[in-house]
Amino acid sequence: METRPHQQTPWLQQIYDNPWLLAGAAIVFFVLSYIVWGVIDLLTIPAGGTTP
Repeated sequence: METRPHQQTPWLQQIYDNPWLLAGAAIVFFVLSYIVWGVIDLLTIPAGGTTP
């Protein structure tokens, strides 16, 4: 395979090539997904306060 000296490596390939960046990206993804999941869960709780 021919390599091109002036071609920049895509950013996703740089993440896949570096295990620390891949681990950091995974941690950021899971933290953000749990935060979004929690906010959605909190927003869907019905308002309370009155008991029939």
